[in-house]
Amino acid sequence: MRKVIVQEFVSMDGFATDLNEGLDFIPSLSGHTPVNETLEEYQLEFMATVDHILLGRKTYEMFAGYWPSATKEQELVADELNGKSKIVCSKTLTQAPWGSWEPARIVQSNLSHEINILKQEEGKNIVLWGSLSLASALTMEGLVDEFILMVCPVMLGGGRTVFPQRSEASRLQLLDSRTFGNGVVMLHYQL
Repeated sequence: MRKVIVQEFVSMDGFATDLNEGLDFIPSLSGHTPVNETLEEYQLEFMATVDHILLGRKTYEMFAGYWPSATKEQELVADELNGKSKIVCSKTLTQAPWGSWEPARIVQSNLSHEINILKQEEGKNIVLWGSLSLASALTMEGLVDEFILMVCPVMLGGGRTVFPQRSEASRLQLLDSRTFGNGVVMLHYQL
């Protein structure tokens, strides 16, 4: 059975965006600290375990503005990412082009049903990137199986988190952890 894996870059104090919903704290986006080759290799290894990318509308628009034209020389994972099936959850989009690559499929309603069908099919896992509201909703519905947190060496003091507000604690099991040369620590948890 496929798993839904939420993979997010977060700050040391647990935020996935800064107070202005910015992402400049992420080493690969800031331009201040280049992504360590080891982290890129890890991402390439991780991409081999998924065959669907799940995105919300805002994250789709951000990704579609960059990734379809990115080359392997610019981003080691570009070809792998662009070649994956993409699913965009949006009530407003009617199409989701991805440059010269296969366009993304849009799911406008019954997302839980669609995710459950995908999870039952044969194949690799499903990764959800960005899309914090979507990640929170799927977590609350019990559809997220694992979290991979890429903890960046920065404290933001506020912003948006990956996790929904809950009335009770959720215990997680650590599956793996790795440290990368640029100070990013990967924590892989199972619910």
